Amino acid sequence: MSGSGPLELIATAAFGIEATVKWELGRLGYRAKVESPGRLVYEGDASAIVRSNLWLRAADRVLMVAGRFEAEDFDQLYEGLRSVPWKALLPNEAAVTVRARAVRSPISSPRSVQSIAKRAIVDSIAGRGGSMDESGEPVVVEVHILGHQVTVSLDTSGDGLHKRGYRPRAQAGQLKETLAAALVMICRWRRDEPLLDPFCGSGTVAIEAAMLASNRAPGLNRSFASENWPMVETNLWTTEREKAASKIDTSGIAPIVGCDINPQTVGLARQCAHNAGVEDITEFQLRDYRQTQSAHNAGWVITNPPYGIRVGDVDEARQIHRDLPVILSRLPGWSFGIFLGVDDFEQLIGRRADHRRKLYNARIRCTLYQFLPGRDPKKESGPAFSVSINESLAETFRATLSKRIRHFRRWSDRRGIFAYRLYDRNTPGAELTIDRYADHLRIVD
Repeated sequence: MSGSGPLELIATAAFGIEATVKWELGRLGYRAKVESPGRLVYEGDASAIVRSNLWLRAADRVLMVAGRFEAEDFDQLYEGLRSVPWKALLPNEAAVTVRARAVRSPISSPRSVQSIAKRAIVDSIAGRGGSMDESGEPVVVEVHILGHQVTVSLDTSGDGLHKRGYRPRAQAGQLKETLAAALVMICRWRRDEPLLDPFCGSGTVAIEAAMLASNRAPGLNRSFASENWPMVETNLWTTEREKAASKIDTSGIAPIVGCDINPQTVGLARQCAHNAGVEDITEFQLRDYRQTQSAHNAGWVITNPPYGIRVGDVDEARQIHRDLPVILSRLPGWSFGIFLGVDDFEQLIGRRADHRRKLYNARIRCTLYQFLPGRDPKKESGPAFSVSINESLAETFRATLSKRIRHFRRWSDRRGIFAYRLYDRNTPGAELTIDRYADHLRIVD
């Protein structure tokens, strides 16, 4: 096949990100529709395979549809799969692996589907009972069954599109690159607005924002499974990569800053930014989130604070969540996109988000809470967060002070010490010091 005719393609995505991927495909010139949750269908020629893989930031994979048919049992499934023109689709000596998924179907065993699909492919190419040489490049065939509808596709991407190639190693609790890019795009951040991530970890949000701002194709520095397929001419990849490289523009980008309290993590973020080619337009600082500040009057905070599910301590995470309104009130003209795996964040801080988006971080159900300046219903304009002694802050201060009193009482009685600092700005928003001198307290605001 020359690949010059129309091809049916599917971009897969995590739940909740379909609209973002549809917008991306529209910018590439392809009209897509959501076929089912996490699957967007569109048409294009062979260059669409190349351009989609190079440019999609939030999609997981790009599949090429090889056939569609109905099947109510394994016999019909086998016949439908054997009728697909595998000789024309697969590279010579392809090492075929089958990936199967069945939803609300009488054909309910993915393992059986894999076995039948592999047999049907071999029989189609080599005849019934034959065998084929699989010493060549790996090709993944996906069999997706929804009810009685079977869609057979070839995975054009290979490794998931989140693997940009800039991470030297994975760390627990990291955001996938595709999810981080989606958060930035959902917030509608612009390249002329400062961006700050006070919980940057390995820097994924900042790096993805920098790649978006500089128009750097996320797939520019990696390979794809379909580069050796017969229907995609080799020069297409070369041409599209050259076009993508020529479109990079780093001028006029506002500061993109990531901060973290862990020096090793900050070092990793800088290494990742270097590998991604965005080290000159990003900055990573060793800084506690309680020191968050900026000289800019407006911008975006887009961040994924810890929520104590996969890593970290739940109580510490909850304390961070309580601290956020006071911390972020120091940025009165800013907008905020806070991505958390908790459902009660608004109740915890006593503030309703202006927008919410349900998403998934791996298998964790999360919410992107957006807070925008000038949206306070009690005011015509104003900051997204403002300092006030609300019930949440008062309770946090009370709990912190009570805990420290209990601790120091035992400690001082054992050692006979009756002069010490009891409280030292431990709660954001209650930034005062309390010293004990025998039976007296000295409080300094």
